[in-house]
Amino acid sequence: MTNDEIAQKLDTSKKMVSQWVSAYINNGGISALLPKERIGMHRNLSIEEEKEFLSAYTKQAEAGQIIDLNELKAAYIEKVGHSIGESQIYRMLERHGWRKVMPRSKHPQKASDEAIEASKKLKQR
Repeated sequence: MTNDEIAQKLDTSKKMVSQWVSAYINNGGISALLPKERIGMHRNLSIEEEKEFLSAYTKQAEAGQIIDLNELKAAYIEKVGHSIGESQIYRMLERHGWRKVMPRSKHPQKASDEAIEASKKLKQR
C-alpha cells in the first residue's frame, strides 16, 4: 500500500504515515512505534496525597506560624524520593489555595515608643 492509501485507511495524514515508516525503518522496528515512557511535567503525588502532605503544615499556618519553604521542600523530597525544582512546590501550594502572607514589618521611620506615649499625653490635654 502507498502512504496515501494507509493514511486514508487509518484516517490520518500522509505525513504522519511517513513519520511512522521512517521511525520503523531507522529506529529499531516496532519498538519505535510503541508509546514512550511519560516524560516532562507530571505530578509526583496525587491531589489527595498533596492534601495529606500539606495537612501538617496547615495546622502550623492556622496557629500563626511561618512555614519555611526550604523545610517544606525537604519534606516533599523525602516523601517522593528524588529531587525537585522549587517551582514544583509553588505550583502545589497554588493548587491548594495557599498564598504568601507575611506579618507586616515595622515601618523604618516609626517613632519610638517614648515619642508615641508623649504624643498621646499631648492629645489628652
